Amino acid sequence: MKDRIEIVNAEANEYVQNLCNKDWIKHNRRAVMFLDPYGMQVDWITIEAIAKTEAIDLWILFPIGTVNRLLNRNGKIRKARRKKLDKIFGSEDWFEIFFEEKERNTFFPDQTENYFQKKASFETIAKYYNDKLKSVFAEVAPNPLFLNNSNNSPIFLLCFAVGNPKGAPIAVRIAQNILKQK
Repeated sequence: MKDRIEIVNAEANEYVQNLCNKDWIKHNRRAVMFLDPYGMQVDWITIEAIAKTEAIDLWILFPIGTVNRLLNRNGKIRKARRKKLDKIFGSEDWFEIFFEEKERNTFFPDQTENYFQKKASFETIAKYYNDKLKSVFAEVAPNPLFLNNSNNSPIFLLCFAVGNPKGAPIAVRIAQNILKQK
């Protein structure tokens, strides 16, 4: 069995995308992929490439704790961080979902200014990411599992997505049972 193992030293997003570009359906291939990204290193285009195979089922540890830390309460997010969040989510719409625009009075009478305030909770972020997975995969387990640190603060969200529409119902049922067990 060990002669079938190949260790590849490559940039993971590029490697996984190239792997996904093969004709999985034509060759009747199936796979289960486990992604445990280092920080926020898995780009959304990689997730889309996995889904497009319609042959790979995906378990991913989404770094929800890291994402939450980048969402400043006042909505002032540095350009580099914002770009990284855009890459991990595949769009910019996360900002309007995670923040709300408010209005406050200034020092001058009858003048107001607008500002942003974070409204996203861990549950909001989890739902958003799981919904993003649903937008590209055949089916997604509706009960992702929060994995918490010793202070009971979420650090990862374990999600499951199915590539093959035919096998989706049974795969999701099995994943739901796994995700319930903690």
